[in-house]
Amino acid sequence: MECDMKKLFALLCALLLLTVSCGALAEDAPIFNFRNGVRWEMTPEQVTACEGAEPDVSREEGTQTGVQYLKVGVSKYSAQLIYMFRDNQLKLAMYGIADTTEDDYAYLDNALVSLYGAHADMDGTVVIEAVSAILQEDPTENYLDAYSTYSIWQLEEGTVIFLGQMDGSTELIYINPNYQATLDVTGL
Repeated sequence: MECDMKKLFALLCALLLLTVSCGALAEDAPIFNFRNGVRWEMTPEQVTACEGAEPDVSREEGTQTGVQYLKVGVSKYSAQLIYMFRDNQLKLAMYGIADTTEDDYAYLDNALVSLYGAHADMDGTVVIEAVSAILQEDPTENYLDAYSTYSIWQLEEGTVIFLGQMDGSTELIYINPNYQATLDVTGL
């Protein structure tokens, strides 16, 4: 009887740790659930646990970490999935879908409208600023000109969703509402 109680206790502890690592009990985390329990501000290790597989590619550079899965499903498409972390916290997630047409873009746009509602009344500036801050790039470079078309949504809790098509591929980018870079005040 005592052995069975120890096994039950160990099993409950393991389940509790798994639940916490996938963010189900994170009290201060924004509501948005990207996929498989992945939430904003998670660490690369927590995201990997939620994905249930090691990434195909992982790279660190300074305060940034990129984690890439080369073949995941998104709607009826196969895509690359990239998670971008800044200071060990998830700030951006992006699907890259190759070999898409205008019809594929329209399909995904309609699917996102059915899921998140009408497009946001905003230009692409917020996307440029967010991606530039996360990647620590010059925000004056307007890469939106490369897209033949794009749509933007902003969810109630602040997540920005960008769907864009360029050169036969479609990108679907989810941006953390708390994307702002942490300022380095060392020596100030």
